[in-house]
Amino acid sequence: MTFVAGFKCTDGIVLCADRLESDGMTKRHRPKIERIAEDSQRGIAWAVAGTGDVADKFTATFKGALRLGEFNQADIEQAAEATLALIHREYPGYLLQVIVGLWSGPIKQSKTEVAKALIYRGRSDVQCLGVESRYAIAGMDVTLAEFAVCLWFSQVGTCGLGVG
Repeated sequence: MTFVAGFKCTDGIVLCADRLESDGMTKRHRPKIERIAEDSQRGIAWAVAGTGDVADKFTATFKGALRLGEFNQADIEQAAEATLALIHREYPGYLLQVIVGLWSGPIKQSKTEVAKALIYRGRSDVQCLGVESRYAIAGMDVTLAEFAVCLWFSQVGTCGLGVG
């Protein structure tokens, strides 16, 4: 199973994932992060932890559900949750975990410009996305990674990526 992490930054997001896929007999490298940038100011990216073929089904279905040309946070959340529900219904024996990140460039709010960045974590068995305040980690046994990231935040106060 893949290991993925997403970090919320002041001016965007960072997603990370390993590239190894194995079915128990065969190992291969494959990209596991997908991205759609509407333009230079906004976009969406996601990474899926789980069985490769089922993860590919999630990506194809999620891409098809997104309305390109529009960048509506509620519609994106709904498309991701509907795709998680479909995966759960079609492949009940497989658990997928997904990290979704949204970003947009400076948005004029009163007298200031603010960039928006959101990180979500979701699972096919729950079929719900949850917004995470700083970071999200998913995949096989993430306890050590969770400990390391929490330790980093407690010592430094930020992830070094503009998150406070």
